[in-house]
Amino acid sequence: MEVGSREYILRAPKAEKDKVHTGAGGAALDGERPVLPEDVVRCNLTVMEHTKSPLERKFLKKRRKGYKKTIQHKQGWTRLRVGDIVLASESA
Repeated sequence: MEVGSREYILRAPKAEKDKVHTGAGGAALDGERPVLPEDVVRCNLTVMEHTKSPLERKFLKKRRKGYKKTIQHKQGWTRLRVGDIVLASESA
């Protein structure tokens, strides 16, 4: 996971470092924006619930073959509450 803006990237410690991240234009982003160290931002999260989305149905059909199939699934979600977001001071 990573979050950032045009000026910087904050990357999770377990993110793949080998993977090349590209933007909408296809340009590599790692060389353009510096990656901030892990101790710059700390955030407290609380897991509120594990739930599922409404049932989604996808209908598959192949013309002239008689093939018809319905795929149903529910996406799993985890609801989080974001607590304090602490930024490290520049002097520390």
